[in-house]
Amino acid sequence: MNLPNGLQRIHPSQLSVGIYVVLTEHWMRHPFLFSSFVIANEKDLRTIQELGVDSVLYRPDKSKAAPLPASLAAAAVAVPEASVESAEHQALRQAQEAAKRVRIERVQALRKAVADAEKHYEKVSDAAKSSLTRLHAAPAESTTELLALTEELVKDFGADGSTLHLLGVSKRDAAAHNHAMGVMVLAGMIARGIGMAEADAAAVALGGLLHDIGRVKVGESIWKRKEGEMTAPEASKFKMHPAWGEEMLRGVPLPRQVHEAILMHHERMDGSGYLSGLRGDALPLAARVVGLADRYEALINPFSLAAGLQPYQALAKLYSEEQGKFDPSCLKALIAALGVYPPGTFVELTNGQWGIVTSFDRGLPTRPTVALYDPDVPRAEALLVNLGEAEEVSIARAVLPTAMPQAAFDYLSPRRRMAYFPSSRPT
Repeated sequence: MNLPNGLQRIHPSQLSVGIYVVLTEHWMRHPFLFSSFVIANEKDLRTIQELGVDSVLYRPDKSKAAPLPASLAAAAVAVPEASVESAEHQALRQAQEAAKRVRIERVQALRKAVADAEKHYEKVSDAAKSSLTRLHAAPAESTTELLALTEELVKDFGADGSTLHLLGVSKRDAAAHNHAMGVMVLAGMIARGIGMAEADAAAVALGGLLHDIGRVKVGESIWKRKEGEMTAPEASKFKMHPAWGEEMLRGVPLPRQVHEAILMHHERMDGSGYLSGLRGDALPLAARVVGLADRYEALINPFSLAAGLQPYQALAKLYSEEQGKFDPSCLKALIAALGVYPPGTFVELTNGQWGIVTSFDRGLPTRPTVALYDPDVPRAEALLVNLGEAEEVSIARAVLPTAMPQAAFDYLSPRRRMAYFPSSRPT
């Protein structure tokens, strides 16, 4: 059987320090953080040899040493061992078991953090949807409820030690609602990132949630088409949705930032936006924040999800191609909130493994948590590794899906709309 990537199979007794080994056992069955690595010392060598496997894989091209000849290796292990386990051997085995327990507990903690964030997101989403259904019939009551929701929500945004998670959002909600939720979260993060007080950030986040309410007067058939595919009358009608949305809430006692965000979220700093072609300081800060959040969310989650950009591509596009359209401080805050490798980014690690960024700790912008591809492990049990705790491995590069093996992409792909949500504050 031909092995991929230049892998070769040898007996564990042939291993030596410096060999790049690839373990095929489930990650819970060995104490190492990764399944592919260079054997660093005699302790790791002995641990592998005591896993009880008949053979292991190694990569000659990444190894710093060669395997022992089979005859020499066989002679080395032919010496009979004492029938009673030595104190040194027993201590090593206990250390291995302790390391394994710690590793399992860390993965369980990471999974729980994501699960808790998903539950919190669903709770907020359901509450927002319930209030939004009454927006037209009882706008004052509905918006009061929604503002209370965002006031509570922004307390988690930008907090010291907060962690941002990638969520696979259910398709049970309409794309419009999921988009509004995404813009709300991003707008709140940007607002807090540029130093807004919680009350102001909550108003901006509410503006993000409500920014497209004028779409009801546009019509779904027009709304779901790309702007370049619309007829001139359709494009004119589409561009009225900010004004129609603000008009729907005129007279409702809301913070001014909400009205500004709804009315002007398509204005741009260089004057290229609409409805009024506002430029620079004439554009209120709330509109700048929501406009940027709306644009980023649309790039990663367009109506056709297959056409969405990778998160790092979306940031690169905003920074390199559209930088003049957005407030530099807002753009800087968005990048700081999402990290160098935003959740949802496919990556290749320095040990050659493929992964997807699942969580980002603001204190470690280049060392996020990554889910690893391992064909021998069920997808639901994929190993989560906090690179902040794994000094021996780092991200080599962000990659496009087309640069990955199809099997790795299928294994790691979120398969659903991407959404971000922070960890809840401890209670």
